[in-house]
Amino acid sequence: MDDRVAQPDDIPELVERARNGDAESFARLYRHYLTPIYRFLYWRVKNREDADDLAQTVFTKAWNAIPSLQKEGNHFTAWLYTIARNAAMDYWRKKKEVLFDIPEAIEGRMDPAPDTAMDAVERAEGASILRKALGVLNDDQQEIIILRFFEEMSNKEISNITGKTEAAIRQIQCRALKMMRDFCKQRKIL
Repeated sequence: MDDRVAQPDDIPELVERARNGDAESFARLYRHYLTPIYRFLYWRVKNREDADDLAQTVFTKAWNAIPSLQKEGNHFTAWLYTIARNAAMDYWRKKKEVLFDIPEAIEGRMDPAPDTAMDAVERAEGASILRKALGVLNDDQQEIIILRFFEEMSNKEISNITGKTEAAIRQIQCRALKMMRDFCKQRKIL
């Protein structure tokens, strides 16, 4: 078994092999994309266990559908995030009541452990403020902020995932950042 994580240059070849049924190639893609897909889902559903479950669902759906993935273009990332986006939307459609689980910072999934206890406190406070600020945004705004700043995607990549134009993404992003800034100013955080 090849335990290496895929490198960006390897992605097209691994996708092609996975399209042809190579489970080992798909496993490398899985290891490469698991953390970013999990992180995206976590910020969408705000619950660790549900994000874990949804991430597994995303990769199961991807494995089942990859043989039909079009060869043209290098769009595997957008395709995978679209599956994740749809999984998150299905989750909320099925959810009858919204519960915000506020677990400790997503240990091991985002940043390395803090150097000191004070770092841990500051990180937890910052994460709490960020969750609250994200909470004032609508679903489209949250999604774009998460993809742009947490997943560090370009507007073009976000456009491929959401189906929105790059101009619309810039506009939504600008409005969302203003709303978050206003939220923080009202609470004298900034």
